[in-house]
Amino acid sequence: MKSQIIDFFKARFSRKERLSHDERRVFLNTQLTCLTAILVSGIASQFHFSSGMTSTAYQIAALGGVSALALIYTAVSRHTRFVTRPLIVLLSFAGMYALTIGSEKTNVSLWLLILPPVIMFNLGLRRGLILVTGLFLLSSLILLYPIFPAYSAYSATYKIRYLSVLFCTIFFSCGIEYSRYKIQQRLQHITEKLQQQACSDPLTNLANRRHMYDLMRHERARSRRHGIVYSLVLADIDNFKHVNDIYGHNAGDAAITHTAKTFTRHLRQEDYIARWGGEEFLLLLANTGAQEANAVTERIRTTLMNSKFLAGDQELSITASFGIYTNDPFSKLEKSIDQEIHEADMCLYKAKQTGKNKTVQYRAFTKKCNQIQTHSHRTEKLAAPENGDSTS
Repeated sequence: MKSQIIDFFKARFSRKERLSHDERRVFLNTQLTCLTAILVSGIASQFHFSSGMTSTAYQIAALGGVSALALIYTAVSRHTRFVTRPLIVLLSFAGMYALTIGSEKTNVSLWLLILPPVIMFNLGLRRGLILVTGLFLLSSLILLYPIFPAYSAYSATYKIRYLSVLFCTIFFSCGIEYSRYKIQQRLQHITEKLQQQACSDPLTNLANRRHMYDLMRHERARSRRHGIVYSLVLADIDNFKHVNDIYGHNAGDAAITHTAKTFTRHLRQEDYIARWGGEEFLLLLANTGAQEANAVTERIRTTLMNSKFLAGDQELSITASFGIYTNDPFSKLEKSIDQEIHEADMCLYKAKQTGKNKTVQYRAFTKKCNQIQTHSHRTEKLAAPENGDSTS
């Protein structure tokens, strides 16, 4: 029994590792709020017991007990959704109650001053500002309106000082929370920018090799799960070194950018493209069989061949060679990602060796093309490839 209890608490506390950054922040904020409430309740109840105010001391001690239960609950379950806001509301009512029944001699009203930073720290800038503004207005009403006991329990000088200190506490709490909010926004922006830089090519803004591997792993898993076919197209710009040597590296960059834009225009939203190497590109055509992949590639090849781009003050045209590999989701011999890319690379090599500006398709799959074609449906109608430069 003892070991089961220990295992239970270990399992509960190990959940902390699975919390996101924002969830950990909320969790720690709730824990600090509970500890603050317990500490304040303990000091205040002891003070009231020594002053002979037994009933008030018991009420404050009850607040500390509720905070202790909330602390234990959040520590064990790691759930803060039903704790943080109710606890903040409870502390706010307790602060208002202390201000109402207090006096200058007991100084119990001073415990309300700790609420603004606690509220802003837990609820954030917008919600926290609404609540602390309400607390300030309610405190002013309690101190300045004759129907409340606090109107006669505090002197006019004390009321002015108290409201001034409360306003300054709220002001500085809001300022600190606003600064924290802006810093968090800046850090989030920097993080997103770094993630984008880590996953994209700086020249073409396409996915890089690392990010493409992640996309391919996801597509392979989807292919196995649902029996969906996909195709890999490896493309390489023809005579790229010739362009660099004669027209310069700026012309080479313009050729790469032009090629990337041409490829992207012919892809759907669910397809992916990456800059695979210097002048190489890898296309992942989701839910696309061998025949459709051949048609799409031929259309891209023809468009690139007939288009021109500016390199300085000159108009140039380029061509590219393509190698296509289409996977077989029903095959018992599962190939790795690198093996599939290697098959597409072999097709590309053959296209280069047999004259360039060609499309060569992996032959081992063509026997099963008709069988698996029923599982492939592209959203646009593709024309059948012409027997010219295509080899399949």
